[in-house]
Amino acid sequence: MKKRLLSILLVATMLLAMIPAITVATSAANTEAIDWVNDEVITIYTANELVEFKKQIAAGNSFAGRTVKLGADIDMSGKSLATHDNDIGFCGVFDGQYHTIRNLSFSVSTGNYQGILFGSVTTTKNLTAEEQQAIKDQNGIIVKNFALVDSKISANARTAPLFAWVFGDLTVENVYIKADVTGKGDCTGGFIGDAAVGTFTFKNCAYEGTVSNSTAGVESGAFVGRIRNDKAPTVKLENCLNVSEAKLVGSYYGNANNREEVINCLHYNEENKETIGSGFTANASEGFTTLNAGYPVPTPLALPFFSAKMIDWTADNIEIVTADQLVEFKRQISIKNFFAGKTVKLGADIDMSGKTLAKHENDVGFCGVFDGQYHTIRNISCSWTDTSYQGILFGSVTTSLLTVEQQQAVKAKNGIVIKNFALTDTKIVSNKRTAPLFAWVFGDLTVENVYIKADVTGSGDCTGGFIGDAAVGTITFKNCAFEGTVSNSTAGVESGAFVGRIRNDKAPTVKLENCLNVSEAKLVGSYFSSSTNQETATNCLIYNETNKEDIGSGFTANAPEGFTALNTFYPVPTTLLPFFADQVEGARTAKTESLSTEYYGYQNTDNKDAVRFVGVVNGEDTDYKKVGYEIVAIRDNGNVWSDTIEVQAVYSSVIENGASKTAAACGGDYIFVASVNGMVANKGTVVFAIKTFAIDTNDVKTYTDMAIIEFDTTLAA
Repeated sequence: MKKRLLSILLVATMLLAMIPAITVATSAANTEAIDWVNDEVITIYTANELVEFKKQIAAGNSFAGRTVKLGADIDMSGKSLATHDNDIGFCGVFDGQYHTIRNLSFSVSTGNYQGILFGSVTTTKNLTAEEQQAIKDQNGIIVKNFALVDSKISANARTAPLFAWVFGDLTVENVYIKADVTGKGDCTGGFIGDAAVGTFTFKNCAYEGTVSNSTAGVESGAFVGRIRNDKAPTVKLENCLNVSEAKLVGSYYGNANNREEVINCLHYNEENKETIGSGFTANASEGFTTLNAGYPVPTPLALPFFSAKMIDWTADNIEIVTADQLVEFKRQISIKNFFAGKTVKLGADIDMSGKTLAKHENDVGFCGVFDGQYHTIRNISCSWTDTSYQGILFGSVTTSLLTVEQQQAVKAKNGIVIKNFALTDTKIVSNKRTAPLFAWVFGDLTVENVYIKADVTGSGDCTGGFIGDAAVGTITFKNCAFEGTVSNSTAGVESGAFVGRIRNDKAPTVKLENCLNVSEAKLVGSYFSSSTNQETATNCLIYNETNKEDIGSGFTANAPEGFTALNTFYPVPTTLLPFFADQVEGARTAKTESLSTEYYGYQNTDNKDAVRFVGVVNGEDTDYKKVGYEIVAIRDNGNVWSDTIEVQAVYSSVIENGASKTAAACGGDYIFVASVNGMVANKGTVVFAIKTFAIDTNDVKTYTDMAIIEFDTTLAA
C-alpha cells in the first residue's frame, strides 16, 4: 500500500504559536443593516450611521444595557446631528475602540440643552424599570476609548460635546476632545454641561481648545460646565489633562459644597506651560507620557491619539507603529527632512484606511534606511489629478541637493536602502512620474525584500510599480515582487512593474535579481532618449496570462532557485514568504486525506542553537526509500539559509517534555527527525518555511505538505 507522509511538528520543550508572520487587525464595514432597537452590540462604521445613532437617541432609544462601538475613524464633514432639548439621552455603553470622530460642526441658536453626541440623560425619567435595572447592571452609563477632534460647537444653555446634563451615574474614560465650544446661559462644558445627580468619574481624559459662555458671570468648564450642588452630585477627575484657559469645572448651582475631587490632573495653559515644560523635559507625573513637543498627555491616550507627537523626528533611529506616525513621516519628508544616514523602522502592521499622505512635487525625498522589519502597510488610497511627481511613500530624491555632510551620511549607508516590508491593497492615481515608493531617484538606491500589491495609474512621462523615473545612479531590486496593475493614460507611454522609465541620457543602471512580476506590465516601462543597455534582470519571473501555464502552481510549480512555490498561484521570492504564510500553509487543506494538524511545534535546546523538527509517516516503510524536509530559514534582516535534509532512519517514538510519545499518538506509524544546527541566540525572529517530501524507489520526489513557523531566538532573561 502506498503510504502517505504527514508534516506533523510535535509540541515539545517549548510551544510555538502557529501564526502567520504578518498578523493584521483591520476594520470591516457593516455587511448587514443595524437593528437599532434589538441588537445587543452595535458597531458604527460610517458618518451616516453616527447620524442615525443620534436620531435614535432623539427618538427615545436609550440603548440601556446595550453596547455601541466605533469600528472605524469617522469624518463628519458636511453631516449634521439631530437636535433635541428634552430628558432623552444615551444610557448604554459607548466604546470607541480608540477610533476618532473628526470635523463635527454643530450650530443652533434655538432650543436649549444640547448634548451633541449623547443628548440629556435623566435615568429616573422616561425609562422603564427594566431599562433602569440594565443601567445599574452595567455600572451606570459608560463612555470610553475615543477622540472627538477638530470640532466646533455653538448652542444655547447646557451645551457640551457629550451630554447636556446627566441625572445618573456616568463614567468617562480614555476620551480626548479637541473642540471649540460656545454656549450661553446656565452652563457650558467641554464634556458635560450640567452634572446634576449621581457620581461622575473622568479618568485618563483630556480637553483641548476653548469653552466659553456668552452670559455675563457664567464660567465654563473644560470638563463640566456646572455642578448641581443642591442635588448633591460628585465629580471625580483622575489623571486628566486640561489644555484650555477654562477651569476644570465652571460653576456651581446653589451653595458651593465640596462635590469635586481632583487627583493627579494637569492644567496646561499660558500660565502653567513653562513650569510643566515641553517635550522630553516636561514635568510629567506618573500616569502621563511626555510628547516630543507640547504638553504631557494621559498615557492611555498617547499612542492612539498623539503617536505622531511622541517621536523625535530628528533622531538617528525611529520606529513607526501607527498610521498617524506614517502620515507624519511623509509630512516630514515634504518639509525637507531627508533622514540622510538615519534609520526608520516599522514596528507594527499599519492600516492606512481613511488616512491621507502628504503630496509634494519637488526634489525632496527620503535618503535614509527604511526597514519594514517584515511588517505590512495596507489600504493606502490617493487620487491626485492636480499634482505630478508623486512618490507616495518617499517623495522624489535628488541627492545632489543635500549638504556635503548629508551626502556623506548617505554614502556611509551605501546609498538609500528600502527593505523588508509589504505594501498591499493600495490604489494610487496621479499624473506624471507616479509610483508607490519614489517619483524619481537621482542617486544610488537598493530595494530588497519588498512586496507591493497595488493598482497604480498615471499619465505622461512614466508610471512605475515601485519607482517612476530612474534618473541617476545604480538602482538595485533584490527579492522583490509587484502584483497588480500599473498603467499610463498617455498614448505610447508604457508603464513598468518596477520602474516606469530609465533616463538613459543620464546613464543610470537598473538591476533586478530574483524578482517577481505578477502583472501585464514589463519590468521597465520605457526609456528616455535612445535605448541603451542600462537594465539587467537576473533570475526574474514574470507570471501573467501568457506565462502562468509554463510555470504551473502549487507543489508542481516550476520554481527557479531563490523562489518557493505556494499552494496555488505563482512561486514567490523565498525571502518574501512571511507575506504569503496563509497561502503556503493552505497546502494542508488541499489534501484529500485527513491530517493531524493539532501538534504543531518544535524542539529546541535551552540556548536555542538548534531546532529539531519531527515528522510522521503512515503506511509501509518500504514504499519510500527516503523522507525529509526542505527547510528555508529567513531572519528578520532578510538573510536566508536553506537546505534539503533527507532522512533514512525512522523511529517508533519521540521524547516530548521528558516523556516518550509513540508514533501512533502523534498520528502516524513512524517518526522521522531533522535538525537545524548552528543557530545564533538573540538574533531576532527566524521564519522557517518547511516543505515535506518523500522519495520513492524510482527516485521520484513528491511534496506532501508545507508549513510556516516563527521562531524567536531571544533567550529568557
